[in-house]
Amino acid sequence: MSSQSGTGKSQKSSTIFCQRQLSHRRGDNADPSPSNLTKDVNGDVQRDDHLAAPASPPISRTLRPQSSPLPNDLTYDISRLQRSEWVDLAALASCAVSKLGKEKCVGISELGRGSHNSLYRLEFSDSTECAASISNSPPQFFSQQIKLSEIATMQYLHSSPLYNIPIPRVYSWDLSFNNPVGAPYVLREVSPGKNMAEDGKFYRLSSQDKMKVIKELALVQAELSKPSEFDKIGSIYRRKDGKDGFYVGEIISACVGEDFSGERGPSKGPYSSMPEMWQSRLERETLLAIHNWSSLSSDSAISSQSPPSLANPQHFGEVLQLLSGLTNLFAPPKELATLCIHHSDLAIRNVIFDEKTLKITGVIDWEFACVVPLVITGRFPNDLGWEGNEFAHSLGRLGDSGEVWNHHYYDWTSLEGVTPPPPIASSLLDTGSAYEADQVEDYLMNHYTTNMNGFSDDSRTLMNEPDIPSPPSPPLPAPPTSRTSQRDLDVRASRLVELFYLRKYYASCVASRDFALTRLFIDSVAYIKFNELVMGGCEKWFSGVEWIREVFWRLESLEGAQVESLRRGKAVVKVPEIFSEKVDRGVVDLSNWEDRLRKNSF
Repeated sequence: MSSQSGTGKSQKSSTIFCQRQLSHRRGDNADPSPSNLTKDVNGDVQRDDHLAAPASPPISRTLRPQSSPLPNDLTYDISRLQRSEWVDLAALASCAVSKLGKEKCVGISELGRGSHNSLYRLEFSDSTECAASISNSPPQFFSQQIKLSEIATMQYLHSSPLYNIPIPRVYSWDLSFNNPVGAPYVLREVSPGKNMAEDGKFYRLSSQDKMKVIKELALVQAELSKPSEFDKIGSIYRRKDGKDGFYVGEIISACVGEDFSGERGPSKGPYSSMPEMWQSRLERETLLAIHNWSSLSSDSAISSQSPPSLANPQHFGEVLQLLSGLTNLFAPPKELATLCIHHSDLAIRNVIFDEKTLKITGVIDWEFACVVPLVITGRFPNDLGWEGNEFAHSLGRLGDSGEVWNHHYYDWTSLEGVTPPPPIASSLLDTGSAYEADQVEDYLMNHYTTNMNGFSDDSRTLMNEPDIPSPPSPPLPAPPTSRTSQRDLDVRASRLVELFYLRKYYASCVASRDFALTRLFIDSVAYIKFNELVMGGCEKWFSGVEWIREVFWRLESLEGAQVESLRRGKAVVKVPEIFSEKVDRGVVDLSNWEDRLRKNSF
């Protein structure tokens, strides 16, 4: 790896060393840390919501007697809190007192909870406090590597003089299950302020205040877009050999998941380029196909959300070849290939704001953050548009292909053509898939309590980040149907148009910080879509087969010089919002003769 100084000169090094960030960092207090801290101060972890496995059991209220003696009379506080049955909150208070050098804990309350993590506020007798994040997941669903990388990423960003981002400081942690608490926990600084996604607060702000929030969030992305000191694609870790510093290693998303039964699987990183990472993913999917599909009872027996007409071995083989050929043509040009740190879920719900100034006081949820080329980061927070994709799909705006992307949002720019979709079969109406117009729940209007201080219940896989991204808060309403009134459709569409302008303002705020970022959100679309398809695995391949085919045939029709420009990273790939027409593929398909001959034989 190479490290870069502020003068732009580079030095070859295997480790990045950082100075402690000065106290003038945005959102920092002059002395935010408790006294007598252990050496693992600097950074933070907010939650551990991803596991490549079924969700862990839900949190249940329990009155199980706490095994540890209470450091103070916390019995009443603890009795009112939800927790996993194996978690000892009295022991948590005792551990915090011991690790942070406090006299006693005088209060404990809930800050937030998700399906895999619970967050508590601990108050001490010296009027200080800390946040304690406890895993709700049983051992078989918990990954220390995910958590350690998240902690290391936050420690690195907090200590690096390159970045001016307010990040809660980690005080201490224990990621084992045999500690007194009974579950992995992290002690960290409490970020003052509120989560603007809670109860849909953001959507009820005035337009000017919404723009203030958007600008603050965009400034975080601009900071992260700075050229990284690291020279590989992968996740950030802290050295384990007793030396200080950070390095880029295996990409976390590739380290969790399928077991190849003792076989050495494809490389998990770090990678030198995006094509190298994509080819590794293709190898992984091929190995999985060999392991899982070698004894299929029929070609249509593949377990998939896609219909058998798409999810079959023949299409798998075709798409594998097309994607492999396309990887080198999607090598990003030099200006988009700069490595930077990517927050996998930078969104309004993962940022804490000062309620009065609307300035950011803490950026949280750094799980699956990694070092990637700039081109992969050119996407908007999904609070600002994901619902537009579902709405467009419901109204038939996406054509026959039905392309719904997780990280690219359909642009609603007017109410033109916003009409109720055609009626569906009455048998489907009886199942409750439709809803009465007067019962429409619009997530831009209704209240929904999530009680988040950096918490959400999303579940993520691989570096496409989520196969299904974590939804905005509040969650999306049901899709519109033929029974939805025109008024309701117009109200919903007009708010999606508002989000379009907020997205463009977000991009303009990022551009205002660095001229090099001016076209980031314009030129990244095709690369983000392609990365989502490749890294989404065969399930995403099957659903996107028509997009993959059309891209291949359009690129195949280019002149040799144009193809060479793409291969050498001298040009940018652009794609339309929707492929409304298919290019002439110059193929005469004779396979339909088999069906015709069979019919004539009778």
